[in-house]
Amino acid sequence: MEFYDVLRTRRSMRGYKPDPVPEAALDAIKEAIRLAPSGCNLQPFRFIFIKNEELRKKIAAYYPFGWLDQPPVLIAAVGNADMAWHRMDGDHESIIELDIGIAMEHVQLAATAEGLNSCWIGAFPRKEVNELLNVEAPWSVIALSALGYGAKNPAARPNKPDNELFEDID
Repeated sequence: MEFYDVLRTRRSMRGYKPDPVPEAALDAIKEAIRLAPSGCNLQPFRFIFIKNEELRKKIAAYYPFGWLDQPPVLIAAVGNADMAWHRMDGDHESIIELDIGIAMEHVQLAATAEGLNSCWIGAFPRKEVNELLNVEAPWSVIALSALGYGAKNPAARPNKPDNELFEDID
């Protein structure tokens, strides 16, 4: 699929068919993650591909909106703030969430390019999901993504007009 077509057609899917995701598609998504840039290329993350139905259902039980038990794959983005690049302006804040955000966007776009649907998820209790996935500090699950074939075809959502998004300084 052409890159800009991927950008135009990607949707956050909140309903999935039980059809399995092909291994070749998962491999392509893993390669997209591997190629994602991160601060100083530290790649302070790991991605867990959860196919086990029992474990997916346990994670879904913490999700308050009801459909997370449907996708055949969940992806957990796990980050280590200690390993991430830190800002230089005195507060030394880690940019782990930026690094994970970039890599997760690669997941979403690669999934679309592979003919799959996805939905980036931040509404979950990190402590409980960390425990379910045996993730220990300094690592932590930062984001989840559903992955599979959509059960519906949602329409595009409206975007803000250019004048609310962009400013040019000459």
